[in-house]
Amino acid sequence: MFPERMLKVQIITLKSHVEEIVAGLHKLGLVHIEFANGDEWIKSAPPLGKIEGLSREAGLVREVLAIAKAMGIEENGREGYKRDDLETIIGLQAQANELQRSIELLDRRGEPLSILKSLGINTLPQNDKVYYELFETTPEKVEIAAIACNKSDVDYEYRKERGRAHIFICGSGEDKESIKEIAKEHGLIPIKVERGAGETVGAQLKSIGDARAQAHSKLEALKSEIRERLSPILWSIRRNYNDLQVEIDRAEVVSKFGQSERLYFINGWVRERDRTAIEDFVASHGSYAIAAFSKPHHNELPPTSFKVSKGVMPFNSLLRFIAVPRSDEVDPTTLIAITLPMMYGMIVGDVGYALVLMALSYYLTGKTKGMLSDLMKITFISSFWGILWGIVFGEVFGFEPEWLRITLFGVSFPLISRLHGVINLFMLTIGLGAVHIALGNALGAIEGVKHKDTKHAIAKACWVLLEIGLLLLLFSPNAGIVLTLLSAGGVIATEGVIAVIEIPGMIANIMSYLRIAAVGLSGVILAFLINMMRPDPSQGVFMIVMFIVFAAAHFIAIVLAAFESLVQGGRLHAVEFFSKFFKGGGILFNPFRMKENIEVE
Repeated sequence: MFPERMLKVQIITLKSHVEEIVAGLHKLGLVHIEFANGDEWIKSAPPLGKIEGLSREAGLVREVLAIAKAMGIEENGREGYKRDDLETIIGLQAQANELQRSIELLDRRGEPLSILKSLGINTLPQNDKVYYELFETTPEKVEIAAIACNKSDVDYEYRKERGRAHIFICGSGEDKESIKEIAKEHGLIPIKVERGAGETVGAQLKSIGDARAQAHSKLEALKSEIRERLSPILWSIRRNYNDLQVEIDRAEVVSKFGQSERLYFINGWVRERDRTAIEDFVASHGSYAIAAFSKPHHNELPPTSFKVSKGVMPFNSLLRFIAVPRSDEVDPTTLIAITLPMMYGMIVGDVGYALVLMALSYYLTGKTKGMLSDLMKITFISSFWGILWGIVFGEVFGFEPEWLRITLFGVSFPLISRLHGVINLFMLTIGLGAVHIALGNALGAIEGVKHKDTKHAIAKACWVLLEIGLLLLLFSPNAGIVLTLLSAGGVIATEGVIAVIEIPGMIANIMSYLRIAAVGLSGVILAFLINMMRPDPSQGVFMIVMFIVFAAAHFIAIVLAAFESLVQGGRLHAVEFFSKFFKGGGILFNPFRMKENIEVE
């Protein structure tokens, strides 16, 4: 329930052996290293001097690996390489990039000339007495622009093709403003045409084509040379890149150390259970390193290391997305792994929808990474609750089939119809909310006991009793009044008279859980409406179209149900539940350790 217990550690080592100590700590991966501060005689240390050279080489390697990825070059051998090889490949790629830019420039120059050729124009006027423009527009607008050209008595040629059109308008110098007005009025987009120094359009296109072919030939030769040079050494480069990153990490971490004339001071945190491993490591370097451990002081906040099983890790990821728990407070991950799927499933509340979500999330879990993959795992787990609540509500794709009217362990299902038993559904969700809020206050009481804050613990316990007292008013008014008054008095005694205004707030928090019923009910109504347009054999061939529409509508409803279930369930936890005990603002335990192989994007 609580995060791992942490110990503060300080390792002192001789400067002459720092690389050995850093490498050992890196492999152990147990120490969360912090920036050293404290005594005036301990100064901040710079990174190791070799980091500059390592960073330069890593930069070259990253650039070469990016080239290999962009060109799709595969490994072909395991030859070694030198720095000159990297610089040569980068130089060749720079030449290739320049050639590629030249080809793109030639293409831009050739495009308007090709348009002119398609319009049958091979010679352009070379004096200022003639004004002309080439435009692009739509087939509809070009017809109207042609009519405007006729009215303005200017020459034109146009051509329509595949949803676009081009028009060449030509007139005397005096027609310049008329041509511009036609372009502006009809939304014509100008295309820049370069004057060809007396050359015909065909001659210019041939010149551009020859230059492009020559540049393309050189580009292909450069690419071929890059492949020949890079393919045999690519394996070695990739392997060395990870080694370089390890060395860079080790050189950089020294900047967190404190230093004196001959010593380095490494401050950090370790999990209490890892103390022996650190002691054994330091003992193996006993002639030039020592370690000291201490418990965190009252005003110190150690990093948070979670104690959760693999099965609930997706919920821990969601919790960390909201806020990282402090190391001295309750870790609600396991509770969230129970209550969030329960609420999620209650909103979905349909056997058919839950089965589709189960299959879809199972498939997408392997296709996604990071937070999105965790959300898919949460959806998969929650789908089981969706099936259970679907049996309770007796729903399958919005229908209430007779075959789902079953008896299990002496209990007849469905227990509640969401369409016809709205009041019972509301009471169920209010009851769930009351239990959830009471659980939050109970955790707050546990927090108080852990921190030896008796007043806080009693206050939270009184809030739990107050809920029970209000509930007893419905069944045993006398007992309910007594317990309500006593618990309210306890709240006032521990939190002050101002706490009285929190009582309506607590009731509002509980009533907020009605959103589970409301969102779930809206999903039922949507499914009911979709089912009203289900395909029927009497529709003939049109039944196939209706089936596609019917299936698509249900799929959209399923996606909406999944989204709303996660959002509303998460909100109830983050706002109503967490407000009773959870502070957040912790620092995630991040030990200095070896990273997995790094891919260059």
